[in-house]
Amino acid sequence: MDLMNEDHPEAKAPGRQRDRVARGQTIVAAAKDILSESGFADFGINSIARRAGCDKQLIYRYFDGLEGLADVIGTDIADELSAELEGFTRQEAPKTYAAWVERLAVGLLALFRSNRIIQKIAAWELASPSSLTAIMAAARAKRLNAWMVGLRGTLKPPEGLDTGALNAIIIGAVQHLAMSASAFQSQAGMQLETEADWQRAEAALLHIVRQTYGATDAS
Repeated sequence: MDLMNEDHPEAKAPGRQRDRVARGQTIVAAAKDILSESGFADFGINSIARRAGCDKQLIYRYFDGLEGLADVIGTDIADELSAELEGFTRQEAPKTYAAWVERLAVGLLALFRSNRIIQKIAAWELASPSSLTAIMAAARAKRLNAWMVGLRGTLKPPEGLDTGALNAIIIGAVQHLAMSASAFQSQAGMQLETEADWQRAEAALLHIVRQTYGATDAS
């Protein structure tokens, strides 16, 4: 949703444009803070307005309500994801499909570990799916899929394997590890607190990938 909608009265004068954008950014930042702290439990018009220090009518005026705000936040988070994933894209391209899956698993593990908002949204998608979680999930999935396709390039999957199912399970495992670490600092008895714990988890994840797809190259 465009905070600079030219048809809106506040978009007519440059000073009002700047004020509108600044207030809109404050509202988005407040909403993201709430998501990071407590997920969707406190994600409401009144709580966001209080955190942003503004009248709740501004949320309706700028975003057409909570779903419009969720759409903006979903796109904003997706843009952040793209920036975070760039580091993995800039590396030398993987030369085999197995190397691509390995890069994918390691990259997503690092991403989910470091982004608390994604952890909260993913947890609420499972616990209490709604139109708000669906909006944010769609924006995130679009960016992640674009990154995965771009990284894969023309690499072909091995024959005889259901790579769609296998990769879905690997990605699901990565996401669940991050959520379990956030909530319990462990998963099925494996501690997930220290960097050594995460190195152990990553080594196990890569072992699964290599046993499934075979040896990978250095990329």
